Amino acid sequence: KLLKTKRARLLEPCVLIAVFTTVGTILPLFFPCLPTQCVIIQGESKPVCPEGTPPRIQRIVEDSIELYTCSREAATSEIPPDWDTDPSKSNITVPKSYNELATLVSVNGEDSIRHLLSRGTHREFGYAAILCFGVFYFVCAALAAGSAISSGVFVPMLLIGACIGRFVGLATVNIAAAYGAGSDGAPPGVFLAPSPWSWIDPGLFALIGAGAFMGGVTRMTLALAVIIVEMSNDVRILLPAMVAIMLAKWVADAGCHSLYHGLMEISCIPFLPKEPPTLSSLELIEVRHVMAKHVVTLRERMRLHDVREVLKCTRHNGFPIIKADGSFVGLVARDVLLKVVVESVRRGTTRFEVRYEDLNVVADPVVHAREQEQQLAVLDGSVLASSSMSSSVSESQLWEEELDLTPFINFSAYRVSEDFSIEKSYLLFTTMGLRHLVVVDVKNHVKGIVTRKDVLPYRLQEAAMAASSFIE
Repeated sequence: KLLKTKRARLLEPCVLIAVFTTVGTILPLFFPCLPTQCVIIQGESKPVCPEGTPPRIQRIVEDSIELYTCSREAATSEIPPDWDTDPSKSNITVPKSYNELATLVSVNGEDSIRHLLSRGTHREFGYAAILCFGVFYFVCAALAAGSAISSGVFVPMLLIGACIGRFVGLATVNIAAAYGAGSDGAPPGVFLAPSPWSWIDPGLFALIGAGAFMGGVTRMTLALAVIIVEMSNDVRILLPAMVAIMLAKWVADAGCHSLYHGLMEISCIPFLPKEPPTLSSLELIEVRHVMAKHVVTLRERMRLHDVREVLKCTRHNGFPIIKADGSFVGLVARDVLLKVVVESVRRGTTRFEVRYEDLNVVADPVVHAREQEQQLAVLDGSVLASSSMSSSVSESQLWEEELDLTPFINFSAYRVSEDFSIEKSYLLFTTMGLRHLVVVDVKNHVKGIVTRKDVLPYRLQEAAMAASSFIE
């Protein structure tokens, strides 16, 4: 809301990119370079180590990792090139040392996820690097998602969850190391196959953490578990993934609704849950506490000029139709009125026949944009270029013609009395998919109208407080 001008919205992404790049370049300078020692080939269970490696190795890295070094001399590989007899595979090129945070920050999101999900690299990234990168990426993703940059949240959700899972997995490995557990010839706390404890791997924890975080944010369950299993190509993690995702969903449901529900609220999209989300009972509260009282109504027969003025001066999407004595007849939608007015101007008369089905046809985007331009032109009082208005009928005479709205009225529109409960009105909106609910008195005179925005949770809470104060 603060960035209203086009120049400010154009400047916002540039500022964010400059800030992200600067911080992402400076942060790795606070982390030292660490020796690579050994390399694990993805899919294998035992690491490959150069000659002279101590029997009790501490750190294992990936074979295809893009490691960022601290000096040019550190880029020389110590790994023997004849690690595999398969000539179709290229040699390993792993530097002597690497920077943990730079390895995660200096690549795109997909490569960062690949680093965090790598198996067998238990201490490739330490606590400080994972925590610093997770916080940095969380802040960057939040700012980018709320800015004018075209960005998504799928990869950020996976990456943030992978950081949390990797952090927990590393803690689990260190706890095992503190008790002296682990396989022979492996780093402390690391179990190698065929040990039954080989599942204690930070890469596996990162994968489950990614699924759990996304499940808590999006409330996805079974479909997300299938996606996680397909990502790992390991059906054995199905059970822990489902348990983690369900627990994350239950915890998130206890706190708030999903991310996409929150985005709908920010965009003012009137999404209504099945049950009214309020702690107060709405059964005894009358609908008049939430209805809009100043209703713009139309008569069955009106001048074309008057109909155009109503459409021009209001932004309502539905108009109750009343008889001469003020009794309610039905409802007519704004888009139907706009099409009728445009058709009247195009034909040069209000006396024409058109099917109701033709007024509700969903046109393609190009035709829809053209219709909107015509509607704006007609509301401004202009005559369309394609108008077939005869020379005997002037423009002023056309606007003075009487328009019969009877063929376009929805006579089955729902109506309720003033003492109708809010809870039942809410159920009408959710079960019948209503957009408007007309409120009438005992004489069938229109007293108000309720829309979907009038029964949003905050409006229901306000109505409950108003009703309680009225009773007191």
